[in-house]
Amino acid sequence: MQRTAGRGANGQASSGGSGSAVPQVGDVVGVVHLPGLLSLLEAILDEVHALKAKLSEPSARYLDTAGAALYLGRSEKAIRAAESKGLLKAHRSADGRVLYEVVELDRFATAGDG
Repeated sequence: MQRTAGRGANGQASSGGSGSAVPQVGDVVGVVHLPGLLSLLEAILDEVHALKAKLSEPSARYLDTAGAALYLGRSEKAIRAAESKGLLKAHRSADGRVLYEVVELDRFATAGDG
């Protein structure tokens, strides 16, 4: 039996012949309705916005050594040297990473310490 493609009454592609049509790209195959899903997604979005706002505050932002070097336009070696001379204050994260507060990097850059 030969199948021919055509358009159904709703303008959607349909295949001729017997049996069910094969879904095409862009077809809506099924919709799942979950009670409370919209409110859950809105709560997640609110949390994302709050976190984004918190991270955009300069006093709450930290960079690792590579990021600090890029931020100041200097080498990682220069950043570590400034730290060892006491010109830059480094913080240690819980997992041992060396981090620099952006506000401290700004102070260092404007002070002309190196």
